[in-house]
Amino acid sequence: MNDYPELRLGDLVTPVQDRIVNRTKWHFDKYIAGEHIDSGEVRIRKCGQIKGNEEVIGSAFHMHFKPGHVLYSTRRAYLRKAGIVDFEGICSNVTLILQSNEEKLLQSLLPFILQSEDFVQFAISHSIGSTNPFVKWTDLSKYRLRIPPIRIQKKISQILWAIEDNIEKIENLIEVSEKLKKGLLEELLTKGIGHKGFKKTELGEIPEDWEVAKIADILTFEYGEGLPEDTRKGGKYPVIGSNGIVGYHTSYTVEGPTIVVGRKGASGQIIWVEDNCWPIDTSYFVKLKRELSMDYVFHLLNSLDLIELSQKGAVPGLNRKDVYEKTAAIPPFNEQKKIVSLLREAEQFTDSLKEHLVETSMLKKKLANSFLSGEFPIPEEDLS
Repeated sequence: MNDYPELRLGDLVTPVQDRIVNRTKWHFDKYIAGEHIDSGEVRIRKCGQIKGNEEVIGSAFHMHFKPGHVLYSTRRAYLRKAGIVDFEGICSNVTLILQSNEEKLLQSLLPFILQSEDFVQFAISHSIGSTNPFVKWTDLSKYRLRIPPIRIQKKISQILWAIEDNIEKIENLIEVSEKLKKGLLEELLTKGIGHKGFKKTELGEIPEDWEVAKIADILTFEYGEGLPEDTRKGGKYPVIGSNGIVGYHTSYTVEGPTIVVGRKGASGQIIWVEDNCWPIDTSYFVKLKRELSMDYVFHLLNSLDLIELSQKGAVPGLNRKDVYEKTAAIPPFNEQKKIVSLLREAEQFTDSLKEHLVETSMLKKKLANSFLSGEFPIPEEDLS
C-alpha cells in the first residue's frame, strides 16, 4: 500500500445542487435517465431529447448538470453507473451530480474512482432496500481512499484516458465492421461472386444460374422436444432453447451442425449449433430438404429478419408457416460454400475486434484498480 494521505470522498468531492424546477427556464434540450448511463462506462454518451418526451420526464427531473460533471446513479450500485458528460442537461434527483475540488483530486479521475472495485463494493454494502436498493451521498462521502499528489494524478489520468480513447476507437471500428458485414451479406446473397449475367425475378436481378425457391421447398422447421429442467444439469450435449444454451444433457435428439430458431420467448432468434444437441419445445430446429450448405442457410435465415416476422402476429411467437411463405435466391452448392467462406472471413475480423475490445477493457479496469489502490505506483521516471 502507498503512503499517500487517506481522505474521505466527501473531503474531495461535492454534490452539485443546481435545481431548475421551472421548465420554462430549461435552455438545454437533453435529459439523462438511468437507461442512458451504461454500466461500467466512464463516459456518458447517451441521452434523451426533452422535446417530445415532456410527459415521460417526471417531476424528479430538476437537477441541472453541465459539461465536465460526473453523474452517479444511486440506484442499484452493483450496476456501476457513473460517468462524465460533455453536454448540458437535466437529470433526476436520484442521480448525483459530482464535482471534485481539483486542487486535491482531478475531475478526470473521478469516474474511474466511482467504477473501481473497492468503491463499488463499498456502495453496495451501504445500500438501503431490497427491491430497488439505493445509496445516500452521506454514506458515499465516508468512503476513504488514498490520494497521490496532483502530478501523479495527471499521469494516471493520462494513461487511463488514453486507454479509454482506444476503447472508443475499437468500438467505432466494430460498428463500421458490422455495417460492412451486413452490406456484404446482402450483396453476396443477391449478386453472388463474379457474375456478369443476371436475370429478372420477383426478388430483383439475380445471377442467371441461380434459382428462386420458397423456404418451404428447401427446409422444414421441426419442433423441439420438451425436457424437464431438473434433467438439464449434466452431460455433454447442450440443451438449446429459444435464446441459446439452457443446460446440458446426457443424450441428444439432433445431430449437428444445425440451426435452432426461437419459437416462443426469444422468437425469431437464430442460433448456430456446431455439435449434437437437444432443442427444447420453445424452439424449432432446421432440417434440409435438398443439398444445401447449412452454413449458407444460417446466413439466409438471418437475412429474412425472423425476429420482426415473429412480432407481427397477434400472439407473440414465430409461426413456421409464415417463414415457409418467404422466397429466397439459391445459388449452386459450390458457390454457397464460397459465399460462406467470404462471410466467415468478415466475421472473424469483427470477432477479433471484439476480443481486442474485451482485453483492452479488462486492462483499463485492472490498471485503474491498481493505480487507485497504490498497488502499482507510477514510476518516478515516468512523471517527467
